[in-house]
Amino acid sequence: MSGKYLVGLTYPISGVTYIEITDGKKYEIQLEQNGNSGILVFHNDDRTSKVKGVKFDKNNSDGVLTGLLVTDYSFHHHIDILGSVLQLSPNLETSKNCNGNKDHWVYYSSEAILNATQIAATITGLSGEVGCGFGKKRVNTRYVYE
Repeated sequence: MSGKYLVGLTYPISGVTYIEITDGKKYEIQLEQNGNSGILVFHNDDRTSKVKGVKFDKNNSDGVLTGLLVTDYSFHHHIDILGSVLQLSPNLETSKNCNGNKDHWVYYSSEAILNATQIAATITGLSGEVGCGFGKKRVNTRYVYE
């Protein structure tokens, strides 16, 4: 990590991108290309990592993340998200006014979430077959609340 933005990421983001922030600083991420998808995680064991902004490069990116954005704490989401956002910290912002997010959207999509999480099932060998119990693969689970 260097300067204002997190650096060293490979774009477009795909699969599972896990970034552990442990130094107590607030960071921003800027999506650099089109086609960002999968699971993007900012986390540490104490659930105290802070992302002060998720933005996109207007010259090179459409600003869309398809999948899941998981953070301990994040405030400014200046991207569009097709999937879901999960925030894990018990100390989320409840009083600040954030007018900057009004020109972007988060659309819940079970299909985008299923596609993003399918990589974990594929890697572990737990996808594609049904059945529970000893010696059988797990049921492919899908959330139905939309």
